[in-house]
Amino acid sequence: MNKFSLTVQARTRHGKQYAKQARRKGLVPATLYGAGANPVSVQADARTLTRVFHQARTTAIIDVTVEGGETCQALFREPVFHPLNDTLLHVDLMRVSSTSMVRVEVPVEIVGSSKGVLAGGILDHVLHALEVECQALAIPERIPVDVTQLEIGDHITVGELKLEGLRILTDTDQTIVTISAPRVEEEAPAEEEPTAAEPELVKRKKATEEEEES
Repeated sequence: MNKFSLTVQARTRHGKQYAKQARRKGLVPATLYGAGANPVSVQADARTLTRVFHQARTTAIIDVTVEGGETCQALFREPVFHPLNDTLLHVDLMRVSSTSMVRVEVPVEIVGSSKGVLAGGILDHVLHALEVECQALAIPERIPVDVTQLEIGDHITVGELKLEGLRILTDTDQTIVTISAPRVEEEAPAEEEPTAAEPELVKRKKATEEEEES
């Protein structure tokens, strides 16, 4: 698993006005909390914090150092983004230890080449992440789901997974992946060619027209 580190500064000022001033200076306010210790208001360089957040997301452990203070391990929590430009405005850092149990969403990774797909079927990846509970230091980067044996018409649900060290919190009936039959486009019905009128009908029509004229 990749290692991530982040240095933050303690801050004593709070409130919306200060947060705006901090952001104009290229800083992002944050809160470090958890593990039975007092919460600490901190801030970090916006570019560095954003880069680390997008790499670690909410599943990777980060080594956090508070300048002039503590060093601990933490997980990102409750990120707040600007509604228009996706700028990171605030984030929490939750302290964790080797015994901490946490709930996280872990991405699902489809692995293998399905027999059904090789036969022309279509793979539909329905569920892209699972909520699990596990020790903080044992969070997997992703959960692999092997589809090699799936034929056309087969599927895999959450309840079919066997994951050691993880307690799955997602509904076990939810479908993760399905292999459906190839879609067959319906052919447009062929246009019927106009048929010539039968001779007898033509004769009757002509006779009728002559009677009307007389």
